[in-house]
Amino acid sequence: WSSDVCSSDLSSSFSYEIHPSYSAFYLIIVLAYLVVSVIQERPVFSRRIVTFILFFWFSIIIFLLASKAGLLCYGLLLFFALAYYLYKKRNFRWVFIISISLLLVMAAISFWNPVPVQRIKNSFAASSIPEEQLFRMHGASIESNVVRRMIWICGVEVIRENAWGVGSGDANAVLMKKYEEKGMTGAIAKEFNAHSQFLQTTIALGILGGVFLLSLFFVFIINAVKSKNVLLFVFLIFTLLNLLVESMFETESGIVFIFLFLCFLYVDTEKLPKFKRSLY
Repeated sequence: WSSDVCSSDLSSSFSYEIHPSYSAFYLIIVLAYLVVSVIQERPVFSRRIVTFILFFWFSIIIFLLASKAGLLCYGLLLFFALAYYLYKKRNFRWVFIISISLLLVMAAISFWNPVPVQRIKNSFAASSIPEEQLFRMHGASIESNVVRRMIWICGVEVIRENAWGVGSGDANAVLMKKYEEKGMTGAIAKEFNAHSQFLQTTIALGILGGVFLLSLFFVFIINAVKSKNVLLFVFLIFTLLNLLVESMFETESGIVFIFLFLCFLYVDTEKLPKFKRSLY
């Protein structure tokens, strides 16, 4: 796992103040806005050039951050962008050219910086380790892939033992006890939370609380589809994916960003003053 530890040091140094996964998430939302604005608004040539430069630059930063969730969202964003462009423009030739160009660029970046690819390979390797061997051999580990899988196993066990929840203030304390039972000294030293907001909420508020949180997102997604709010839909999907692997509501850098932009994007743009509508 040494290569993944090195990549973690690199990405953490690149995003010193904020966790690399959060920084990648922020940039993904910026890229989503750039994609949607270019396709929907047909900006002048100079603005399109600036948009493409920003898209390329932020793409490089996302690869340097080497966040697995960020890379997954980036791949989905590219697929969405091409599908949305094809739906709006019906231009197969440009979709083919852009697809080939993006594949070549990503291949070049991966060759120049193999860390993201190695991190993805390590994820698959960690998922194949038998559970008993996982805790016996990696109890002291703080490596992202291994410790996250052990934490999720512990979280599921806590939920099974406390279906109605342990209380919003006791979730992490209960997790620490479970870590101690499993011999996870690395996770105890770092005081890791559940590393999944849905697990974290279910541990604290019970199965009903977890179901309510998930249902809330589906209500927002259905509303975004009905109102044809593309940017809101993309924002919700990427937020949902990040909440699966990070407890973002437990940190200020997560909850403030998510709810600020959720409120901003959810507002009916037809009821906003003209200068605010232009932001969309």
